[in-house]
Amino acid sequence: MLDFALRNAVVLLASLTLTRAVDYATIGEALQKIPEDSSHDVTLNFDAVKYVGPSASFTTRGYPSPGNLGIPGPTIRITPGKHLKLTLNSKLGSNGNAPTTMNEFRDPNTTNIHTHGLHVSSAVDDVFVKVLPGESHTYHYEIPKYHMPGTHWYHPHHHGSTALQAGGGAAGIIIVEDTDDFGVPDVIRTAPEFAMLVQAINVNEVSDVATDSGSNLFRDAQILSGTGNLLLVNGQTNPKITIQPNTWVRLRMVMASIEQLISAAFDVAGCELQLIAKDGVYLHSLPREIQRITICPGGRADVMLRCAAAGTYVLTSAAPTRRRRRQGGGGDDDDGGGGGGGSGSGDEVEIIAADVFTVVVEGVDGSAEAIATTQVRRPCYLVDLRSATPAATWALDFGPEPRINDQVFVNHDTYLTSIQSGVVHEWSVTGIDEHPFHLHITPYQLQTVTSNDPMFEIGDWHDVFLAGAAGGEAITARFQTESFAGKMVIHCHILEHEDEGMMGVIKILPPAAHWSGARLIDPQCLESDVLDAIDRASMPAAQNPGVGTVLPSSATMSAAQNAGAGTILPSSSPALPPPPPPSSTSTPPPPQISGSGTIRASAVLSLACVVWISL
Repeated sequence: MLDFALRNAVVLLASLTLTRAVDYATIGEALQKIPEDSSHDVTLNFDAVKYVGPSASFTTRGYPSPGNLGIPGPTIRITPGKHLKLTLNSKLGSNGNAPTTMNEFRDPNTTNIHTHGLHVSSAVDDVFVKVLPGESHTYHYEIPKYHMPGTHWYHPHHHGSTALQAGGGAAGIIIVEDTDDFGVPDVIRTAPEFAMLVQAINVNEVSDVATDSGSNLFRDAQILSGTGNLLLVNGQTNPKITIQPNTWVRLRMVMASIEQLISAAFDVAGCELQLIAKDGVYLHSLPREIQRITICPGGRADVMLRCAAAGTYVLTSAAPTRRRRRQGGGGDDDDGGGGGGGSGSGDEVEIIAADVFTVVVEGVDGSAEAIATTQVRRPCYLVDLRSATPAATWALDFGPEPRINDQVFVNHDTYLTSIQSGVVHEWSVTGIDEHPFHLHITPYQLQTVTSNDPMFEIGDWHDVFLAGAAGGEAITARFQTESFAGKMVIHCHILEHEDEGMMGVIKILPPAAHWSGARLIDPQCLESDVLDAIDRASMPAAQNPGVGTVLPSSATMSAAQNAGAGTILPSSSPALPPPPPPSSTSTPPPPQISGSGTIRASAVLSLACVVWISL
């Protein structure tokens, strides 16, 4: 125990040289731009980091790097058609005598990486990989050229320590860049953007999980004021962005919370919110005007923002109307009720009450016009399935926790069910008024939804959805597995519930196949015809797991050859139509904005203590 404590002290001293000069202790500072890595050869160091804010302090886990404290980790930018190499180095000490029992909080320093939202094979996005303390693991992702551009994120996903690690702050943004293939309007592609990792960290809750899991980190947590229920944006409290009047900017918002959601609107009139994408998928028809930004745990929203006149506007999340209890019956209920709905567990998800960020509007009027209604070009795995005929249906029920379809997670080789690749599936999903439904590998399209909020409409795509946030209890969803066979994980995205067993595995049977009906719905949809443009130059053949390789038609393959998980098959569809021509409209240079921040060194060392100074 002493060695571990000494080692963590050394870690904190060393990490001072990496500290981003963000004044975490002051509310309302300019939003700092998270350091970005677009090299496609990314290294993440998983290590102990110290956070000191206006209302709490704690030592937690994060992804520190030069110029970045580690809460959040660096933003990873990816170009469709490229190979991403990601090396994860664990710098943490031993798990010691921490619990190891399945479906309990355990293994506090064992980790891995889940690329939440990426359309890649589970043979690579394998959440059952274990990166033990002091070890490393290298991931190789083939990002198809037809991958929908969008906003995603990464976080630890070792079963038993997900809530502790991701809920304690270890997370970062992934952006799949817009390319010419998709016909995204220039007003969106060229708009100044703010990438925002929104983190709701409940200090008391994470401290309880740390204690239960035997973690030495987070034991030093102190609540300096308030309740300890923090809402951070890029590690800051109610940061400020500055924009010009009548100028469009793009907000890329990720809700990286253990359990809480935001439902946020501006405090005064004058700003316009136009939704363009959710969970990394562009709307079928965009933009869509919204009054509130509602994002459940794990979800994302891409929103175009324009404010008409100079002034100050605060985006504020609504006061809590419901509060959930930890599974097992502990906790409280703010409204005095017992919850209800779903499968009768009595737990509900909390809407956090806090100012999210402040917009200061000043300077020269940008005279931006309204965004014209448009449709972007889509990958074939994201064609509109509302007119499709499902080949298979399934009923999926969340709860009572920690159960899915009355089963608790056993191991990675025990399946809830098996499904066929290359067809349309329809699932009826219940119990998700309380439990956010997350599906790995591929998003799903809402076929039914109960909502009076334009944030949620039939036809929208999600990879995590909480029906309770929209005012309902259940959905019907459709999806196609497209080009992947192998494992597909589902779980409740209240990460405590996932750690406690509210997770399952679906087996996608080989051979992997495209759905032949996609091009009938959308003749211009993109699929593996264009994969020959993937750049493999940086990937040694010996390290290439075969994910994303173009194979001969399954009809010409032997059974022994036709069983590889994650392979992508060529389409037998007609030749791909050319992409729409780029807009000829002259686009003015991006307006000057503030909030991107600068990096400065700020560290003072003492033999007796560590003092964090923000300049």
